[in-house]
Amino acid sequence: MFKKYLPYIRTELRKIFNGKIIAVKGRGGMGNRISAVLTGIVYSRLTKRRLIVDWHDLTYSKRGINAFHQFFTSPDVDKKLEIPYTTSIAPSIWQNRPRRSISSMIRLFGPDHYDPQEFKRRYSIDLSRIDYTEEVLVMFGYRFDWREIHGHFARAPREWRNLDKLSLMRMLLKKHLFPHPSIQRKVDEFKTRYFKGPVIGVHIRYTDNKEHPERTPSIERFPYIIDRLVGISPESRIFLATDNLKILENYHNKYKNVITTEKWHPPGGEERLHSNIECPDRLQNGIEALTDMYLLAQCDYLVYSSTSTFARLVRLLSSLDDSRIFNIERWKIFEDRLKTLSNTRRNP
Repeated sequence: MFKKYLPYIRTELRKIFNGKIIAVKGRGGMGNRISAVLTGIVYSRLTKRRLIVDWHDLTYSKRGINAFHQFFTSPDVDKKLEIPYTTSIAPSIWQNRPRRSISSMIRLFGPDHYDPQEFKRRYSIDLSRIDYTEEVLVMFGYRFDWREIHGHFARAPREWRNLDKLSLMRMLLKKHLFPHPSIQRKVDEFKTRYFKGPVIGVHIRYTDNKEHPERTPSIERFPYIIDRLVGISPESRIFLATDNLKILENYHNKYKNVITTEKWHPPGGEERLHSNIECPDRLQNGIEALTDMYLLAQCDYLVYSSTSTFARLVRLLSSLDDSRIFNIERWKIFEDRLKTLSNTRRNP
């Protein structure tokens, strides 16, 4: 609905921008990157700066390609604009290097250990400030930086000012960031072909998160919920999106109506998909991730873990009410929700 208005919106935005730039660099997985872009869209509006999204890094890109424009369209992002070489740039470490990736800057200037907060202090502006005078600002992030930007919402578009964090993110995802038409076609074609009857969307991330126990989902909870949902709707299909080949195989063996998109998995089956040196086509890897994301958002039920940024974005994209959404990290509410669904099924 909103896509047909993109040219008009871009024209109107150019009228209010001041010629200065905010550039959002890519870092982390797809969920992290999208969250940072949403922050960039808001910061752009608050400061009247033109927005550039720079995903030239090799996580999802073939060398020299800005992967963002292969994945998304947005009225807020100027596709033709590139980060200029200028000394008027913040943080100043980017002087003479505005088009480098975060990873290449870390190789040049450190730190030599994994420290996300130090990375941000060194290579990203302070988003709680909107008084920078530099021509170009550079930022990146791993999440939607609500706390940093919300203090300046008196400057935000009027219709944004009373939105809470999740409502704002949902609005941005649905009205300011659209899948590339080629990805939308893949989503539509898969849905038309395979989404017959009720579909239970299941997202299980279980590769690199295993190294971080606080971000590892309790995977034994997934079958418990799925079994109950299948009991309520025996004709249901299960759309499974996972980065773990062994989980994929187990679910195909356990359930008869599992559907999945085709995607590349590492030979061992338990290594992360993004930034994997064995991945033959990283751009395609990103397309596959986004296809899963938008398909999950179209399912009739959603089972996910909020330890995944990617899955939290799916939750926001979905139009389902809470009764059909199951976050396995909120274990105590499942029984009441499942009972309600079961009663609704028996008494339509």
